[in-house]
Amino acid sequence: MIKMNFENYLQSGFTFTKQESDLKLKYQFFNILLILNLFVVTSASFIRFFRGENLQGFVDITYSFVGLLVIYLTRKDKKYFNALIKFVMLFSLLIVSFTYINNTNAYVGISWFFVQIMIVLFLSDKKFAYFMLFLSILVILSTQYLKMDTIDFKSAIFGLFPLMVFSVFISIYERRNRLQKELLQEQNALLEKYMFEVENYDVVTRLPNRKLFMKNINQTIFSPKEEKFSIIKIDIDNFKDINDSYGYEFADKLALELSNRLKNILGQEELLSKSGPDEFYVFINSNSLGNIHIFNSAIMDTVKEVFKIGSQRIFITISLGIVRFPHDGNCSADLIQNLDAALHLAKKSGKNCVKFYDTSLSDDINEKMALLTDLRDAVINNEFEVYFQPQINANNEKLIGMEALVRWIHPTMGIIPPIKFIPIAEDYDLIKDIDFFVMRSAMESFIVWKKESPLMGRLSLNLSIKLLEDHTYIPYLKETLLRLNFDPDWLELEVTESQIMDDPKRSIEMLEELQALGINISIDDFGTGYSSLAYLQKLPVSKLKIDRSFVIDLPHSQSAATLVKLIINLADSLDLHVIAEGIEDIEQKNFLLENNCSTIQGYFYAKPLTRLDMTEFIKTH
Repeated sequence: MIKMNFENYLQSGFTFTKQESDLKLKYQFFNILLILNLFVVTSASFIRFFRGENLQGFVDITYSFVGLLVIYLTRKDKKYFNALIKFVMLFSLLIVSFTYINNTNAYVGISWFFVQIMIVLFLSDKKFAYFMLFLSILVILSTQYLKMDTIDFKSAIFGLFPLMVFSVFISIYERRNRLQKELLQEQNALLEKYMFEVENYDVVTRLPNRKLFMKNINQTIFSPKEEKFSIIKIDIDNFKDINDSYGYEFADKLALELSNRLKNILGQEELLSKSGPDEFYVFINSNSLGNIHIFNSAIMDTVKEVFKIGSQRIFITISLGIVRFPHDGNCSADLIQNLDAALHLAKKSGKNCVKFYDTSLSDDINEKMALLTDLRDAVINNEFEVYFQPQINANNEKLIGMEALVRWIHPTMGIIPPIKFIPIAEDYDLIKDIDFFVMRSAMESFIVWKKESPLMGRLSLNLSIKLLEDHTYIPYLKETLLRLNFDPDWLELEVTESQIMDDPKRSIEMLEELQALGINISIDDFGTGYSSLAYLQKLPVSKLKIDRSFVIDLPHSQSAATLVKLIINLADSLDLHVIAEGIEDIEQKNFLLENNCSTIQGYFYAKPLTRLDMTEFIKTH
């Protein structure tokens, strides 16, 4: 409590900011001087009265009274502080002068002036300090001259030399401090500039980054001119593959070269910004479709020529998303969200293309985000159920296998098919939990049925290549096979053709690792992924599954019939099994049998069944 009160006294009851640290120090020093003076001078006054020096004692008492008044006034307002310092210093000079006149020792008297000047130099400005110095010299010389004491006059003049030398050194000291302060300010300015560039500019391209771009967009939106503008987001296609193949330094140089090409086609009114390792924003001061088209064409043309990075040559493609203000959003957050949606659509549409935002994208995003929230809860609450669709030998109507299919039993929306939630699960890293559940549950059910029906064939599970890249997948698969005593030959993993063709070389490596475990691999949705015959020969697969989209028009569509025949003949030439999915009527079944495809899966035999219904189906087939 005492410490707190003393601190309150030193700061005159005020609080100070970091910027006022110098003023705070002056307050503390000034208040310490005041309290010391009060103690010393008041004590001296009693001694003087006791000696009979009544006049000097009265002067000391007056000084003490003024000191108390100053302490009170310093607590009223900070704006009075400088004025109070000057008043106290002038009043103190008057008291010191009076003491000097009555003092017989010139050196002792001059020392009081010396202390006075030191205090003024610290608390006040230089101009006032020199004024006090001038007054002090004037008082000293005038007093000695009036006394007409030659010896004391010479002593006073000699005594002034330390005071004057001190003043010179103080002046030099202040000049050095000023130079140091200026240097520090210059260093701070350079540091602030550096920090601003680090926070607001891309290190590689020196372009404004996303933060500065957003600031500029907000300024434009809230400008009284009500300007209309457009934003183009550019994304380098397959940039991750470039990073992996050539390295990050190469990828950075590629981004730098692209930024230089983009700068060459943009004018002063357009703003180019780098928003990520492979992404750029272009601000166009127009929302006219004609103007946007001009820029789109110019931007797409910039990547048609080969990029030369060192000794390497590379061709790239880019995808563009576009929004217009105010059509596609009234604030920067909405614009960027819609811009990302447009770019995502461009990527989803095969890349190397341009897509404008439209409101249906927002509806899709909102629905997707709502479903994502529920999907996270579903994983935690185990709201999934495994269904099984039989695979039949159409020649003898016997069960020769089954495909495990997951269904989400939503608490309010009922059964949600995988086509609605599996893509979301893959995008937001929830697919592993779902697939592990399906694997474990399906294998546990299948092994019970296998004991009762040994000729039942294989269990097919869908496999995402993205999940296969997860380092925990194969160890979990091995552990599950071992724990359940599940023969790897009973298991068949289906991988979609389109996923394989995203990176065929890598896919071959990963699928060979599964094949080495004794697991069978089949290509799902065959005919939709444009795989080449060269890669098909190298893939470690044993079966092709003809996609439902080709079967649905059989046998009436000549093109569908021709394509299905080609797939069957291709499988036969490569010594691969073939299965057709999506069979719904007898005509489709007969066409497939006539063309040597006897393995069938579809509603013609059974829809996906619950575990209980599948048990009954096995008993009759």
